[in-house]
Amino acid sequence: MNEVEKKGGEAAPKVSKTIRIQWREDRNPEALKVQIVLRVERPRPPQPDPREALLCYVDVNSSYGVVAIFASFDGQRVKVHETLKLKPPNRGRRLREAANRKGAASQGVKNNIHFALARLSERFNSKGWVKRAAEIFKKALAYARGRSVWINFDVPPAHILRNSHLRRTLLSVKRVARNLGNWYGIYATFECYPSHKCPLCGGELERFKTRRTRVEKCEKCGFLEDHDYTPFYWWLKKLGLPLPRWPLGSLSYKQG
Repeated sequence: MNEVEKKGGEAAPKVSKTIRIQWREDRNPEALKVQIVLRVERPRPPQPDPREALLCYVDVNSSYGVVAIFASFDGQRVKVHETLKLKPPNRGRRLREAANRKGAASQGVKNNIHFALARLSERFNSKGWVKRAAEIFKKALAYARGRSVWINFDVPPAHILRNSHLRRTLLSVKRVARNLGNWYGIYATFECYPSHKCPLCGGELERFKTRRTRVEKCEKCGFLEDHDYTPFYWWLKKLGLPLPRWPLGSLSYKQG
C-alpha cells in the first residue's frame, strides 16, 4: 500500500495518473514539457461530532486576506487554540515601484531595464500566498492529534469580489480547500455567516477602524470583537456549542 492509499484510512481512495506531453517548437531552444497529474477520489468523510472534533473556521475576504481560528470544545466551553491572519501580498507597494521604474525609464535612464522591471512589478502572482493558506489543513491536523477535523470556509460569492484584484485568487482558495479536504479526509463545509450582527443579542454592531484591526462593538450588550472573528461565533451557535470568552485577542480602539 503506497502513501496515498494510507491517507485514506479504511476506505482506499481511487487513484488515477495522467501524463501530458507537449513539444514546444516555438521555444528557442525547442523544449519538451511533461506534466504528471495525480487524481485522488475519496468518499467524503461523515460529519463529525462538533463536541469531539477539532474545529477550524476560515474567513476569506477581498481586502484583508484569510483568517483562521482553531478551536475545540473542552467539556464546558469552546477553547480557542490559535488565531491566524494571512495578509495578501502588498500590491500597492508593487504598483508604486512599477511607477517609479517607468518614471526613470521615461527620463532615458536604462530604458529597457526599467521597463522590463516595471512589467514584472505589475504582475500579480499570489500562488505562494495560496500555498500558505493551504497550510491551514496541516495546522488543523496537528492540533487535532488524531481526532476528526471540521473546517468551514467562509468564502464570499463571486459577485462580491467582482472589482477586487484578488478575485481569482480568493475564489481559487475554495477550489484548493475542496481538493485538500478530499486529500486529507477532512470534513469541509462552505457556509457564510454574518459579521455585522451581534452573536449574543442579534443587535447591529458598530465598527471602529484602526490601523491594523476592524473592531466591532454592540451598544446593547457590550459585545466587543475583531470584525474578522465575529462570524466564528455564529458558526458555533449553529453547531450548538457554548461561545468562548471574548474578545479572542487584545483590542485597542478610539470611539468617536
